[in-house]
Amino acid sequence: MSMEAFFFRLFFLFFIQTVGCNIFAQGLETLPPIRLDAGSKPSEGNLIISVSDFEKFFKNGGCRYADCIEIIDAAKPWPPIWFSAAPLFRADTISKQATLNLITNFSYQSGLYSFYKEQALLKGDIAHHKIDFTNKHVISANYVICSPTLKVLETLKPSRLPFNFHCMAINDKKERLVMLQLDTVLAIKTPDNPLKKPIAALIDVIAIYDSTDKVIFKWNPVKALGLEAVNPLYIHAPSASVSGDKVDWSHGNSIVWDLDGNILYSFRHIGVGKISRADGHVIWRLDNKSIYTDNRKDTLVFYLQHDIEPVNEEGDYTRYSLFSNGDFAHPKAFGLDFKANNKDGSIKFIRKRYSTCNLPSTGAGNYEVDEHGNYILNYGVTPDGSDKPSHTFCEMAQSDGHVFASYSLPKNVFAFKISKLKAPPVTRPMVSRKGNVLSAHGNMTGWIWYRLENDNSVIKVAQGLDFKPGINGTYYVAGKVGMGYAVSEPFLFNQ
Repeated sequence: MSMEAFFFRLFFLFFIQTVGCNIFAQGLETLPPIRLDAGSKPSEGNLIISVSDFEKFFKNGGCRYADCIEIIDAAKPWPPIWFSAAPLFRADTISKQATLNLITNFSYQSGLYSFYKEQALLKGDIAHHKIDFTNKHVISANYVICSPTLKVLETLKPSRLPFNFHCMAINDKKERLVMLQLDTVLAIKTPDNPLKKPIAALIDVIAIYDSTDKVIFKWNPVKALGLEAVNPLYIHAPSASVSGDKVDWSHGNSIVWDLDGNILYSFRHIGVGKISRADGHVIWRLDNKSIYTDNRKDTLVFYLQHDIEPVNEEGDYTRYSLFSNGDFAHPKAFGLDFKANNKDGSIKFIRKRYSTCNLPSTGAGNYEVDEHGNYILNYGVTPDGSDKPSHTFCEMAQSDGHVFASYSLPKNVFAFKISKLKAPPVTRPMVSRKGNVLSAHGNMTGWIWYRLENDNSVIKVAQGLDFKPGINGTYYVAGKVGMGYAVSEPFLFNQ
């Protein structure tokens, strides 16, 4: 297998089994959250992180951890303040068929959280860890909207076309910006299809649901950008959204409300751009096959990008951030800053931020910049062939590029997206002791007790409000909040 084929395959596997994978079947036990550690002087504030365990793909024998979404104290990342629940499947009791319950990705706008939730029938020889994640029948897929305290408020269901699972954005009017997946046939010229024979394709249609869940806007990128907008180098890239001979024409991976209320998009196989909320006309666009250059001072380029975000307004311009994963010919990842003129749509390059990680990023990742120029650079999926038990996956830096904090995850565990929160959405539960009995306190239910092992792993030891430890050690309690659990500070128990 060629290097580029390996990277595309890895990217494919990542999106098939992305953040928050839950497998429900007989004999399940709730897994603890994935451990995060600060590699240098940590930052202040709180971070929300989606993490995915790749152990199941790199080794036979399943995963050591569960995929999940975590909210952490940046200065003290372990244990997390909150994590989405994920159960462990036991090979000795599970059957050859199970239900896949996927909670993938997150967004946080206008004071609300949203999570994509999918249920699918999964088949395979699960007892021997031979699961075909591509062979699934989707039962239901929707977005779950949560309050600032992570209380589930409502579920947004697709009207006809299925949702793209990457993201949903909410504005102050409670309008929901989504991508709908449309199966179609395109007569497009590619290197292996010079005669433009019709081929099966998937395109991502941008849509807006109002606060009553009525579709009030639709935008078809084939009609607006043109059939030939797709980069011919990427059109046949493996994708979790398609199977067989179908091509993923756009591969939408980011949509967001711009600061002026219009719409930003990122189509991984095409590029990024801005469209009018009123009538859908293209305000500006940057296609990755024919990129813009700024007065020849530097080249504004990106490859298989993720996560476009508005940063702030600067006079006639709006500043944006973008994460470039790189491709087989340009393997190094970087964060990209650029700005667009709000009057004429002209683009100006600002800077690139290369990561201190020298490994290629084959999928996911993001680059978040605040109004002062300080930033978070999440490397995405960076396979590491070393024997180290953990790896740095994220760095935080000042506007001058000085890295003041970094964070690590266990080997083969990676982050899809990281974002900074102004305040934690929930309060940690408390632990008290009376004699040799530990008790949990907090406005929560479904209490689960964990113990920290000598190898820094965490195991479940009990359920219920009260717990009597059998041995000395460090314990945590987790209580049900919304779609996950809030976690206490560590409690040291000695008899």
